[in-house]
Amino acid sequence: LMLLALMQQPECDTAALAEAAGLGMRGAGRVVGQLHAQGLTAWEERGVYRYHRLTRAAEDALLLVVQGPGTV
Repeated sequence: LMLLALMQQPECDTAALAEAAGLGMRGAGRVVGQLHAQGLTAWEERGVYRYHRLTRAAEDALLLVVQGPGTV
């Protein structure tokens, strides 16, 4: 659900991603860290907030998922 939220809105803070996934801040922080470790998201810190965005690799992979089978 977090990746879907990032597809709909190019940059989200952790609170917005937590809300989109129905998680608390602690759980969302853990998931965001895992997404970042796998190269699916990147972040930028602005003040006290960290804004997340999809990486190009994640965009390409999600495009294949959205297009469905047989569209390679």
